[in-house]
Amino acid sequence: MTHFDPERWNAYTGRKTEEESRAAWDQRAGSYARRSQMSSYHRKFLALMDADPSWTALDVGSGPGTISLPLARTIKQVTAIDLSPKMIEALRRQACDLGIANIDAKVCSWGDDWDEAGVPVADVAFASRSSAAPDLESCLSKLDAHARLPDHHPRRYAQPRPAALGGGRPRASRPA
Repeated sequence: MTHFDPERWNAYTGRKTEEESRAAWDQRAGSYARRSQMSSYHRKFLALMDADPSWTALDVGSGPGTISLPLARTIKQVTAIDLSPKMIEALRRQACDLGIANIDAKVCSWGDDWDEAGVPVADVAFASRSSAAPDLESCLSKLDAHARLPDHHPRRYAQPRPAALGGGRPRASRPA
C-alpha cells in the first residue's frame, strides 16, 4: 500500500464529526435519492463489478440505494449500511416501492462495531462515494474483513480511489 497521509485525506474530504456528517446527509436525503435515480453512475459501477448472481454484498455508505437497489436485482442478498437514518429510510421506501425484498438496510457507520450491529460478512464489500471516512486505512481494513472472497479473487472490490489521491476507478483491494 502506498503511504497514507491523514492530513491530506482529511483536507480532501472536508473532515467533519460523525454527528455533523449524519445531520448533513439527513438534510440531503430526499433530493439525493431523486438525483441518484437519474444518474448513470450505478450502471457504470455495476458494469465494472460484473457481479455473480450467487453473491452477497455489503454496501457501506449506501445512501438511498444508488448501488444497492440495482445490484439487489442481480445478486442473492445486499446489506446496505449508512450513517444517515434518513438515507436508510429513503432506501427502504424505494426498495418497497420497487418490490425488492433482498436488501437489509441498517443505520451504521464506519465508527460503529459492525459485528455488534449485525453487519454480516459478504462475498464482496464496497464503499462507493463514501470517502469521508475518519481513517481510510482502518476503514479499508474493516471493509476487507467483511469480504468473503479470497484476496486473490479478481472481483474483490474496495473503495474507488478519489481522483485527488491518484485514481477514481474501482480497484482491487489487493493485486490479483
